[in-house]
Amino acid sequence: MASLLGLHSREQRFLFGYLLIATGALVGLASWVLYTNYRFPSVNAIYLADKIKREQQLFDRQQPYIAQLDSAHRAIATYRPEVTALFVETDIENQLSEIRQLYTGNDTTAFFRAFDQAANFYQMLYRDKKLLASKKANARLFAKQLEACTVGVQPRGPVEATPPRVVFLPTTP
Repeated sequence: MASLLGLHSREQRFLFGYLLIATGALVGLASWVLYTNYRFPSVNAIYLADKIKREQQLFDRQQPYIAQLDSAHRAIATYRPEVTALFVETDIENQLSEIRQLYTGNDTTAFFRAFDQAANFYQMLYRDKKLLASKKANARLFAKQLEACTVGVQPRGPVEATPPRVVFLPTTP
């Protein structure tokens, strides 16, 4: 029996085999070209593994100093500028300088640069807290002074508006 194309079953099998072999050869050739032109990720994987090991080593070197950052942040967060305690201010400033020394003393890598940036941020937070407290104190002082000023002043009632009086003077001829 002939198929729709008029090919016999033997010719159909031959054609199927030919197309199967041609497709396999084409896929094989394309795979070989792509494999030879593409750097296999094993080189990248080795590089990334080394990079992760270096970062882990730096992280392990940083771990002992994280407690200093936490204690400095806690000291600034609990600092109340309204209460005059010079030893607290001195302690905060000493902690911030110790954190800055971690960058300049140990290593100037990017990871230890973060300690210097954190110290700068904490310094800004500390100064802003002091500035805000002084502005609030000034506002309270000005409010008290205004209240003291207005205690002796008697408020006057609303002034009634009276229409202007027009007076006609006699004219002399």
